Amino acid sequence: MTVRAVARQYALALFDVARKGRMTDRVGRELAEFVALVASHEELSAVFANTAIPAAAKRAIVDRLLQDLPGLSPEFGRLLTLLADRDRLMHLDAIATIF
Repeated sequence: MTVRAVARQYALALFDVARKGRMTDRVGRELAEFVALVASHEELSAVFANTAIPAAAKRAIVDRLLQDLPGLSPEFGRLLTLLADRDRLMHLDAIATIF
């Protein structure tokens, strides 16, 4: 499966959940801001992109980020944990673009 196809699945699922909760603007903004946050931290970006780092380690980082950013919507938080568990955090930028 291509990067675009993977990103499209997650973006559409997130959009559907956000639409049902009437939160598309908020979730879209959170996604864009989180992508910018990751891009601004070279080490974090490198960790998320590195397939040699176990998904469990990435999940621990995401869990910590979610604790430190308590204002994020539960919908977006669930996406982040799902992406971490499935080692798909490297697709965040493409997901944001498609969303």
